[in-house]
This record gives sequence, C-alpha cells and structure tokens, in this order.
Amino acid sequence: MSEPAAFPAYRKYKNGLSFFRINSVSSFDEIRKVGSRFLFSHHEVVIFPDRNLLNDLLSAYHDFALEITREEWEDALERVEIKPE
Repeated sequence: MSEPAAFPAYRKYKNGLSFFRINSVSSFDEIRKVGSRFLFSHHEVVIFPDRNLLNDLLSAYHDFALEITREEWEDALERVEIKPE
C-alpha cells in the first residue's frame, strides 16, 4: 500500500511549459508558459480527466512530470502577469 500524498505537492512537465501546485485530491493550480507569458489557473477536480491528471502527477506516471520545490513554483508564480487573489 502506498503512502498518502502530502499537500501541497509541486510538479512540472518535463518540457517546462506547465507548473503545478497540488493543493488536495480535489484542487490544483497551474501556471502555463504560453510564448513569453505565464498564465495562472485554478482547477477544481470534478471531471474524470482532471482526476486522472492529478493522479498521474502524484504517482509519477510514465515520468512525464518532475517533482519540484516550492521555490521553483514561486519563481514561476513571480512571472505570472495577472496574479491570483
């Protein structure tokens, strides 16, 4: 049996285009790099594809995402033009 995840958890895609802060089993925040801009979005996990994404990020499924530090997340957050409230 695997250990329960500790929250928040931080991940990013290997290509560096999306950063994630996983707040709980039902919500996560994402920072996406689009061109030279960084965009923030908050997601509530209510549909099956979002639940699969969250599980894949937490379980390192096929190594498509890397674990990152809170500092790396905050560095990306600093580059977001419109900050979350």
